[in-house]
Amino acid sequence: MSRPKLVRLLGNWFPVEDSDASRQDFAQRLGQWLNAFDAVRLDGALHAIKKFIPQQPAPLQVATIAALDEALRGVRAALSQAFTIDEATDGFGPYRQRYLDCQRQMDLKIAPLRAQVRQVLAQSSTRLKQLAALDAMLEHMLEGSVRKQMATVPTLLERRFEYLRTTQQTHTFEQELQEVLQAEMDIRLQPVMGLMEALHNAVRENE
Repeated sequence: MSRPKLVRLLGNWFPVEDSDASRQDFAQRLGQWLNAFDAVRLDGALHAIKKFIPQQPAPLQVATIAALDEALRGVRAALSQAFTIDEATDGFGPYRQRYLDCQRQMDLKIAPLRAQVRQVLAQSSTRLKQLAALDAMLEHMLEGSVRKQMATVPTLLERRFEYLRTTQQTHTFEQELQEVLQAEMDIRLQPVMGLMEALHNAVRENE
């Protein structure tokens, strides 16, 4: 499996003598989502989900799926616009604040969309209801880990900024920052994309 773009970007943007250690360190931290206690809880949740009573599925409305697609595009557009850095700066402080603001915007916009998609799934077939329940459990279990790992990104970016400043290449930093923000958004949206794919597949199966 290829590494997420966020991992590749942060790993590749460190000085040569530091790149391997930095890349491995971040990739390992990013992959450590579940501890032993979480794994036990997840196992219990999977058994409970399997016991869901089959239900008569509500027909998936094309208009409903289209509305969710539009909502997803709207979130992407709003977040991409929020990523814009209005003015250049000689220090990293404003960049850090901007990045933290963008991360808060991602939290505020993506979580409600994810819950909205789950709600549609839960009203459909038993299989999709199970998927919605599993996603809700995973979101709850991984929320703290995701927040903790993503909180390391501004620190790594600061190291990149300082390196570029010593080599007089800070003019490239804003573009790189935009790429990291987009890559983080992609990671955060992956669960939503997976749920949406399940909905589209269900619609095609019923055609």
